[in-house]
Amino acid sequence: MGLLYVAYPMEPILEDISAEVANINVPTELLAGELDLVDSIERHKTEVLAYLPNAEFKIIKGSGHLIPIDEPYELAKEIASFMGGLLLSRNNA
Repeated sequence: MGLLYVAYPMEPILEDISAEVANINVPTELLAGELDLVDSIERHKTEVLAYLPNAEFKIIKGSGHLIPIDEPYELAKEIASFMGGLLLSRNNA
């Protein structure tokens, strides 16, 4: 058992963020790890995405909860693609 496993909580931390999430009014992309055992894809959909009806939702294949560690290149590609789309839509407006 590695140090990260011991130090990282394996049970979801129950925190109601719905009020804060509902106040987000900028283009948003929600990313979820396909293999996330802490916050499942279904949980992302019901507890976060439900409050962000205009958000893009992407699943990072092969990643668990720690996307920047599990799939850093895929994460960078998703962020670059999302930001590139924002720039294109801004330039076409």
